[in-house]
Amino acid sequence: MHTSSLFSIAVLLIPNFIQAHTLVERATIDGPCTGAGGAPGVCISTAKCTSGGGTHIVNACPGTPDDIQCCTKTECGSGGNCRWANTCSTSTLTGLCPGPADFKCCVPGGSTGGGGYPAPGIPP
Repeated sequence: MHTSSLFSIAVLLIPNFIQAHTLVERATIDGPCTGAGGAPGVCISTAKCTSGGGTHIVNACPGTPDDIQCCTKTECGSGGNCRWANTCSTSTLTGLCPGPADFKCCVPGGSTGGGGYPAPGIPP
């Protein structure tokens, strides 16, 4: 093989190699994201987020249209917060959080504290 042929092959392969190592996982609309301070969020339109009482941050839903951003709502119900239902170990309330049906208000109850976190210990 000639040196010029090897050079041509290398020129063709290097951009693909670089691109493969710089890919970012794409988010999905109505899919999970992480908001400010690590709060659980959902990738929805900024209009839906605002009308649902949430706040949104940019650059947390890569690969989606510009109006799709990570929406969080850290207060709902009586001391609860919006999160994915499968991450709530207490009771959930519907209709209080922006986004899809399984993004719900997780409220305190039972043996856990607010939003599904363990209740803090009280010294004797």
